[in-house]
Parts: sequence; C-alpha cells; structure tokens
Amino acid sequence: MGPMTTTGLARREQMTPQAMGATIAGLEKLGLVTRSADADDARRSILSLTPQGRDAVRSGRNAVVDRVTAVLEESFTDAEAEALAVAAPLIERLAQLL
Repeated sequence: MGPMTTTGLARREQMTPQAMGATIAGLEKLGLVTRSADADDARRSILSLTPQGRDAVRSGRNAVVDRVTAVLEESFTDAEAEALAVAAPLIERLAQLL
C-alpha cells in the first residue's frame, strides 16, 4: 500500500476520519508517518510511512508497544514496572466496565 489520505486510510480500516486523525497524530509523534501536500488538492495531506515506519511494518512490531516498553525501561524501576503489570488486568477490566 502506498501513500494515501487520512480519509482514504480511515475508509480502508473502517474507522471515522476523526479517529484515524488521532491515530495518525500519534504515529507522527513516533516518527512513523509524515504528511505532504497533495499536488491535486491543497486542502488534503498525503500520508507516507517514514523509513522507521516501514521497518516497523516489516518487522510486525507494534509501535505503541515498543514505545511503552522503552518508557517503562527508561523511567520506571523494576518494582514500579512489576506493580503496573500486576495492576494491568484490573485497569483493563475497569475500562471494559466504563
């Protein structure tokens, strides 16, 4: 799949353009996608994977999981990371009940 618009990608993934926009913003922060002006319509942006984004797709890694792992390793003690791991099922259950 090559470059496409946020709306096109949202349609392909069966998401709202607004939800896809939020997803794309996160991917941009991680340096996995870039935006460029659409030559045919200046109001639209074309999304493309960066080399880092292509590597992530090829490897099958989840960029968000990679980022969470990096933050945990950099900013949390082993005890804190273990406490989060223990609490994760409870947090997930709470989210499902909301």
